[in-house]
Amino acid sequence: MSNYLEPEKVPSANLLMGYIQSIPTETLTKWLPDNPYARKLTIWATSVIITGLFAAMMLPSGEMTVAFTALITAVVGTILFGEERMPLVVVGLMMLPLGGLGDFHGIVENMEWVLFIKLVALLTWVDFLNHTKYFEHLIERYLPRQLHGFPLIALLCVLAAFSAALIDEVNSIVLWYFVTKAIIGFTPKGKLRLKAASWTAIVILLVSATNIGSQFLPLGNPVGIAISVISGLSAVDFITYAWLPGIVTLIYFNLRVRYKFRSLIWEFKSVTVEDSDFEVLEEHMDQYEVIEYEETPTSNATHPVEHKAVPIPILHSLFGIGVIGLVLATPVSNLLNYSPETGLGIFVLALFAGTLSVGSSFGRHTELVLRELPWNTLFFIVFLFGIAHGLETSGLTESAAEQIYSTFGTNEIAVRIVIVLVAALVTAFMDNVIAVAVIAPIIIALGDRGFETHGLWFSLLSAAVVAGNLTPIGSTANIIANAKVKSSWGSWWKTGGILAVECLIVNQVLLYLWEQVIR
Repeated sequence: MSNYLEPEKVPSANLLMGYIQSIPTETLTKWLPDNPYARKLTIWATSVIITGLFAAMMLPSGEMTVAFTALITAVVGTILFGEERMPLVVVGLMMLPLGGLGDFHGIVENMEWVLFIKLVALLTWVDFLNHTKYFEHLIERYLPRQLHGFPLIALLCVLAAFSAALIDEVNSIVLWYFVTKAIIGFTPKGKLRLKAASWTAIVILLVSATNIGSQFLPLGNPVGIAISVISGLSAVDFITYAWLPGIVTLIYFNLRVRYKFRSLIWEFKSVTVEDSDFEVLEEHMDQYEVIEYEETPTSNATHPVEHKAVPIPILHSLFGIGVIGLVLATPVSNLLNYSPETGLGIFVLALFAGTLSVGSSFGRHTELVLRELPWNTLFFIVFLFGIAHGLETSGLTESAAEQIYSTFGTNEIAVRIVIVLVAALVTAFMDNVIAVAVIAPIIIALGDRGFETHGLWFSLLSAAVVAGNLTPIGSTANIIANAKVKSSWGSWWKTGGILAVECLIVNQVLLYLWEQVIR
């Protein structure tokens, strides 16, 4: 699933590195190396040392200092190095046993390996369907023709949101980027039939809708899966708690688009969906014919194994079984007297095995299918949650929960505001996985003090996805899209950032009110 990896090559430290680059060269070179990698490594090391010293002065114990410094090691490494963050995250993880926060085996055992396995299984399923062009088939078959203007823009945003819920936000934005481009069409000279500013705006709006929709189900979105695994919330819980507030937020988003982007809507009056658009889509989507080689049992000679087209009825079945099974896994588990976690785990493994089996039957062998997974991202999540467990072991998250509890008591609204503000800021400028890894243990500790945590989990989920629309680096989907349209931070804010603030407030208010109705 190379789509997950390529965008991370785009630097995620635009603000910090932009500031550094603005410093006069003669001042900078006095203390920073000339090599760009060494320069960032120096900034990282300096940040970690300064943070460690301040933590030692401010925090009550050495264990807390070690845990907090380990977290900063990983966070600053992520900001500065993007895709190349892994060595720095590992250094942060190494600090835990070196600082006396458990032995190696204990730290490894407490990483979120259940989350890792679930992510591998679900992303394999999603990626296989994506590579067989199943989702493109659905769009070509069922997307209404002859729509134009606002109805077309609204439909594209709604479909982008729900495809993010059913597959994931990364594949969703990649898919709808190319579909929208094909629908808009090209002039005889090969130029897009839309002004550059308008094209940038529509891409940002599609990303924004994608991030809003990624909270609907715990499928391909790592944040949703992480919250589901850690909290024990099922797909039924997501449907119960998140759907109505999320859908109303999406409606609000489309209404604001209707009145905020009048010139864009006017340009879209000349854009319609036609059958010929899908021929353009085929021409512009990257087409890679992969041929594998395998050894025969009787000879060392190799022969090519070409991929065969997987019949659409089989893909329909695989997709339908996956979605329905994820929704029904918990109720069926309860009927069969299994724990919901066990039932869901069994189904996810069955879906994983079924996907690999179908792939092998049509020349898409297991090694190739698994090779496409975002292993860098997957191990980053596991290592980061290992560091988060260090925060819990040191008592730092317990202390934070106690501080929140002593300050706000049982005032649930105030606690939600704190969680949402912290998660939104971390998401917008760092990483939503970091937001979840840091805040999840605090929510668990608050639950131990009697808080009703269902609402807190969904508030965290909403902040971790909707607040991603605040900046061009707020989510992987944003980075992918912005790598293509190259919007400035100011342009992004004017188009998607202001709407993100509005949608986050609307979503959070609706989540709280809807939870009171459910209770």
